[in-house]
Amino acid sequence: MAYGKGRTAEAELILLSLDATSFDAMRGGHLSLTQALLTSRVNPERAFEYFEKARLLLPGTLVEEAALRQIVVLAAKTSNRERFSNAAISYLSRFRRSAYVAGFETQLAFHIVRSEGRDGLLILQELLNAHPRGWGRCVACFLASIAEQAIIAGKIDLARTAAQAAMPFATDGSPEKQRALLYKGAALIVTEDFARGLDALNSVRTSDLNPKDKELHLASLALAAKLRATPLLLTQSKLDASASGLPKHDHDFLPGERQAEAKEALASVDAILAQAR
Repeated sequence: MAYGKGRTAEAELILLSLDATSFDAMRGGHLSLTQALLTSRVNPERAFEYFEKARLLLPGTLVEEAALRQIVVLAAKTSNRERFSNAAISYLSRFRRSAYVAGFETQLAFHIVRSEGRDGLLILQELLNAHPRGWGRCVACFLASIAEQAIIAGKIDLARTAAQAAMPFATDGSPEKQRALLYKGAALIVTEDFARGLDALNSVRTSDLNPKDKELHLASLALAAKLRATPLLLTQSKLDASASGLPKHDHDFLPGERQAEAKEALASVDAILAQAR
């Protein structure tokens, strides 16, 4: 009653003193889930233990499903990549037909993009390795969502990986295929794969894009034109680096200030998209 009415201090005093395993599975599972939620703000490690206990007491139920979703959220908040990956993989293995899976995918994409450093990229790769054939839903839509958010956040490697991974899951001629091409191209034009990125952008069938993606497409083409019109000035050291085996394209886009400016410009596309909404 105290927990349900928001009297958190009173609920903690009573509920955290109880041992969930001393009750039957139904009561114990719900108790463990509640204990986890109560402790998640102040003691994440203890909360993870309560979530795992809830899963063990009521496997395959809504309690385990809720526990896995909450583990992902808490792992994202505490930058715990291993727990994040394991919970996400388990959820999509065990609850792929759940009524809540669409919402979980939205939540998952959000946290993957906002993970620190390269954690998001590693989580995505682990997820795809565990489920190489997907999990029965529109995997291309899920991956396109990650690629779109990663482009706006300026996370080029994550955007490129997600967009490339979406291609086999998207049928030819589908809107998802066009979105994947768009995000792939937008990511590649600020890397040494400029030419491939431009080819991808030029191959997009814009009639299949929504207004927001059409704005991104125009912004990406404009950025590509600017990059092509202002090639990097080569110093002797950069010429030597170029001769040492780095990939060669029609235009030199070696790592440097120009590439950094391009990435920064691409990351600011969210302002353009916001104006289009």
